[in-house]
Amino acid sequence: MPCPRSKEKILVCACEMFYHNGYQATSVDNIIRRCGVVKSNFYYHFKNKEELGFAVIEIHFLEFAALVESTLGSTSAAPAMRLELFFDRMCFKQQAGKTAGCPFGNLAAGLAVDGDETSERFRHRLCELFDTTQSALTQCLAAGVECGDFRPDIVPEEMAFILLAALEGALMLAKTHRDCLMITDRLRALSRLLRTQ
Repeated sequence: MPCPRSKEKILVCACEMFYHNGYQATSVDNIIRRCGVVKSNFYYHFKNKEELGFAVIEIHFLEFAALVESTLGSTSAAPAMRLELFFDRMCFKQQAGKTAGCPFGNLAAGLAVDGDETSERFRHRLCELFDTTQSALTQCLAAGVECGDFRPDIVPEEMAFILLAALEGALMLAKTHRDCLMITDRLRALSRLLRTQ
């Protein structure tokens, strides 16, 4: 029976390789060579690359959900500080990931417009992630408007979409320029426009 650690090794390697090299450009053979397991071990744990891809998305999803909850969803800080902390943590993750962009945005960019069933499953899960993030931003902004941190004339739902789009754009530009400070510097400038003072 394959070693249980072989599954962990496969997941760790796949997370890194999908993130830095792209899902489409990374083959099962690439992953097997990198993590040093035999092919039979891979297929014992995952029936194909798509199943591994979904497992990797879930790992990223849980990590990101925890980040969102500890920043935007925190009740121990004022809404404006929650927003800045969220941007700071995103910048820190980019530094740790060698400015490789958003793992979700990277995958979404590689999906075909008229995708097959697998692509649509990926797309559906990514939509859930982006919707969850937009909802957390909306709640943070609404709380900020209510307590006076943010301008009373902003519409939280609309501004949440703008901030999410700005974040994804900043991540893409940071990846292109290899400069993770573009994330916090530009998004902090945007968040200052929301402030009442």
